[in-house]
Amino acid sequence: METANIISQLHIGSALLALLLAAFVLIVPKGTPFHKRLGYAFASTLLIVNVSAGFMYNLTGRFNLLHVFVMISMGSLLYGMIPAIRRKPANWLRRHISGMTGAALGVWAAGLAELTIRVLPGFMNPSQIIGIAAGIGVVFFFLIGFLIGRFMKTLPENP
Repeated sequence: METANIISQLHIGSALLALLLAAFVLIVPKGTPFHKRLGYAFASTLLIVNVSAGFMYNLTGRFNLLHVFVMISMGSLLYGMIPAIRRKPANWLRRHISGMTGAALGVWAAGLAELTIRVLPGFMNPSQIIGIAAGIGVVFFFLIGFLIGRFMKTLPENP
C-alpha cells in the first residue's frame, strides 16, 4: 500500500473519531473524570488528524490555504491543552475553554470543508473548492467566538 493512501486512511479514520469525541466533550459535564478522559482522547486523535493533514497535498499538489487551517487547529489545541495540564497561568481555565472550544468546533468545520473537497471536484476547480472550504472555516470561526463568549460568561471573574 502506498504511503499517501496510508496517510489518507489514517487521516479519515482519526478525523471521524475526532468528530465524535468533539461532540461528546462539548456535551458532557465539564471537569469530571469522564470529561478529562474524553478530552485526552480527543486531543490525541486531533493531533493525529493534524499531523496527517500536514502531509496531504493531493488537491493542489502543494501547500495551500487548507494547511493554514491545520496550523490554526494545532495552535488552538496547544492553547487549550497546555494550560489545563500545567494548571498555569492563573487564567488557565479560560485558556482551556477558548482553545478546546476552538479545537472541537474547528474539527467540525474541517469535516464540512472536507466534505466539499470530496463532493465538489466534479463541479468546480481546486481554487473554487478551497474558497468554499475557507468560507466554511470563516463561518465556524464566528460560531466558535460566539460559543466561547457564552462559556466564559458562566465562569466566575477569577476562577
